[in-house]
Amino acid sequence: MKEESLGSYAQELKKDISEYVDLKVQHSKLLAYEKIAKTTSAATTYLLIGLFIFFAFLFISFTLAFYLGNITGSTTLGFGIVTIIYIFILISVLFFRKKYIKNVITNKIIGVLMEEENDEDEQE
Repeated sequence: MKEESLGSYAQELKKDISEYVDLKVQHSKLLAYEKIAKTTSAATTYLLIGLFIFFAFLFISFTLAFYLGNITGSTTLGFGIVTIIYIFILISVLFFRKKYIKNVITNKIIGVLMEEENDEDEQE
C-alpha cells in the first residue's frame, strides 16, 4: 500500500514539476516579449521625436541662414555661417559623445528594460 501511494505521489510530483517548468518557460518568454515590445515602442517614440526635432532644426536653419543672408547682404554668407555653426556642434558632439550621449542612451534603454521589474516589485 505504501508503494502505491509513494509511486502515485512521485508521479504527481513529476507532473507538477513538469508543469512548473513549462509555466516558468512560458513566463520567461512573455517577459522577453514584453521587454522587446517596450524597447521597440520606446525606440519608435524617440525616433518620431527625433524626426520632428530634425525638421524643426532644418527650418530654423533655413530661417537663420536667410536672416543672416539679409543682414550680411549675401545669402551664401548666411548659409556659410550656419554651416560653421553646425560644424562646431558636430565637433562638440564627437568630443562629448562617449561621456554624455552614449551614457544617456544606454541609461534610457536600461530604464525601459528595468521598468517592468520595478513595477513588479511595487505590486508585491
